[in-house]
Amino acid sequence: MLDTFTWYKQSTFRWKGEKLVVYIDSWGLTDGLPPADLLLITHAHGDHYAPDDIARVQAKKTVIVAPADVAKELSSLQRRSGAPGGPPEAEQLGGLRPAARREHLLPRRRH
Repeated sequence: MLDTFTWYKQSTFRWKGEKLVVYIDSWGLTDGLPPADLLLITHAHGDHYAPDDIARVQAKKTVIVAPADVAKELSSLQRRSGAPGGPPEAEQLGGLRPAARREHLLPRRRH
């Protein structure tokens, strides 16, 4: 199972299954990677969300699930937000059902 995951930087990972390629966060992605079916952006910090790196793996089929503030910035890209409107239908993602949840509710140190 672990051989299906690739770590890039910080919290950026790729999972490559039989039918889907999923990226978690976008910072540190390079050219020549397989296109994303699904891209999950956890939050807007620069070490998690990098629009230039998103462009490296985005394809026409790519669905992006992101917090509302990131989704707003991505208005020129195909996206689906975990905000109002909900996540993409599971049929679009080979049975995966991504869900967004706000975790930065309490004040804490920034990383």
